Amino acid sequence: MLRIILTTLLFLLSVFAQSQEYKQLGTLDDILHDKIPGYDTLATAKGDLNHDEFEDLIIIYKQEDEIEKTQGTLDPLYRPLVIYLGQDNNKLIFKTGSNNAVLSCNNGGMMGDPFCGIDIKGGQFTLSYYGGSNWRWSRNITFKYSVNDLNWFLHSDGGVSYHSSDPENMSESILTVEDFGIVPFEAFDIFEDLY
Repeated sequence: MLRIILTTLLFLLSVFAQSQEYKQLGTLDDILHDKIPGYDTLATAKGDLNHDEFEDLIIIYKQEDEIEKTQGTLDPLYRPLVIYLGQDNNKLIFKTGSNNAVLSCNNGGMMGDPFCGIDIKGGQFTLSYYGGSNWRWSRNITFKYSVNDLNWFLHSDGGVSYHSSDPENMSESILTVEDFGIVPFEAFDIFEDLY
C-alpha cells in the first residue's frame, strides 16, 4: 500500500509540473480553444467522470507533425491525456493528466495509428485501440472513478487478437484488478508491462 501511495505522489508531482502548460480553469470553449504550443487536439470526450452530475471533459493531445517525428523509430511519442472537472459555475477546472495513458501513433504496426477513440460513461472512461499486421489486435482500457479515493483507477484492460486470414477465430483476453492490482490513473503506463 505504501508503494502505491509513494508512486501516486511521484506521479502527481510530475503531473503538477506538466499541468502548468494546461489551462487551469475556464469555460468549455476557453479550454477547447486554448492552444498548447507544439500540440493539436487528437480527441475530446464529455460526460460525468466523478458522479457529481456536472459535465466533465477529457482532452487527448497529439504532437504536431507526429507522423514525421516517428518515422523510422519505434520509440513512443507521448500524447498527453488531460482531465477537467465541471463546476457549479459552468466552468471546468484542471484535475489531472498523464503522458503515459495513450498509445503513440507508431504503435499500431502496419495498420497505422492505433487510437480509435475515448468514451465516458458512468464515472468511467475507456480508451480504444486497434492495430497489427497479419495478426490483428484490439485493446480497450477502462479507468473507473472511486468516490472514496477521489481518483480513477485501472478497472479493466482487454481485447481480442486474430489472424487476418481467419477473423472468425478470435482469442479474447480481459484483465481486471485481480490480475494487475490497484493502479491509479497517474501511475498507469501503457508503455510498460504492468502485469
